[in-house]
Amino acid sequence: MSLPDLATFQATLITSANGARALARLVPAGPVLTPVYAVGEASAAAARAEGFRVAGVAQSSVQSLGALLAHQLAPAAGPLLYLSGEEVAGNLAADLGARGFRVTRVAAYAAQAAPTLPAPARDALASGALDGILFLSPRAARIFHGIVTREGLAAALQGVTGFCLSAAIAAALRELPFRAVRVAGASTLASLLTLLEGPLDARN
Repeated sequence: MSLPDLATFQATLITSANGARALARLVPAGPVLTPVYAVGEASAAAARAEGFRVAGVAQSSVQSLGALLAHQLAPAAGPLLYLSGEEVAGNLAADLGARGFRVTRVAAYAAQAAPTLPAPARDALASGALDGILFLSPRAARIFHGIVTREGLAAALQGVTGFCLSAAIAAALRELPFRAVRVAGASTLASLLTLLEGPLDARN
């Protein structure tokens, strides 16, 4: 895989640490000259570790990245390069297109679904040792749903609270018998973590 001519883009967009690593892998000559905009501090830290200049960091959603770019960049300054996985949550390219930006999306990596839970997690769930589970994407929630259903672990969720970054994630868990499912007030990691400060059986 090769990237388009990076000199033609005013900025490069990544939404995960995988995106930063993919960018480094695809740019053998060194860091790109165009600034990098990232979703979340983890993505930004990965980009900096690879030697890229991070010009802006949005909170943990592509919607917040779209708003940040609309505030800091002008569509007339040039197109945007968006490095994503094969599957994406949200539609950043369409959002930016509606704001007047031209976006080239390159699917630069693929996240492979685990076929089962890691043994420590499976044992903790089966023994009732878990109080809560955090879910950061609808895809992860769907994969978890499939694993616990397939392995007969769903009943063990009756004493567990699911903490979700968004309502879309919670919807993917609707059929599982969690004690409660709580949704962050905003799609940010900080907002999700504040849920841990409340009663585990409270329901948003």
